[in-house]
Amino acid sequence: MTLKWDSFISQLNEFPEGTHNFVPAGPETRIAKVEAEFGKMPSSLIEMVRHCNGAQLFCNTGPLITLFGISPRRRVSRFEWAPDWYIDKFTRVWREVNPESDLWAFAMWNFGCLMVLSGNGRVREWDMSVRDWGESFRSMSQWFEFVIDEGRVCMLEN
Repeated sequence: MTLKWDSFISQLNEFPEGTHNFVPAGPETRIAKVEAEFGKMPSSLIEMVRHCNGAQLFCNTGPLITLFGISPRRRVSRFEWAPDWYIDKFTRVWREVNPESDLWAFAMWNFGCLMVLSGNGRVREWDMSVRDWGESFRSMSQWFEFVIDEGRVCMLEN
């Protein structure tokens, strides 16, 4: 199942202005550089960074989830964006700890769960506090549906 990014953006745009913060997409050369280091990036991840190079979603009381982008050539102020919250930075650390892994780190929930994507498109949640696997999704599209549902609940509660 391929990611229908336009549908996801359309659903996000149903929420009030200021609910989400998007970083504009970066140059294609950054994708090529990351692939040179880590191997072929899954197509749904490429599609995501072509639309935005990171995002903070459902920012009613702080972001519910942060989508990582690819680190920019020039350093960004840590007041603008966390210095390690990039696909290439987090994936590097993940693979140093798990050398046999082909997983790509691409998002972080505000409660400390890292989202990773496999080469075959499966999305898994790594709970950093208990150091164990949590939720699992068949695809990025299924995971984005879950994010929208969780965001709706978050917005109603706050």
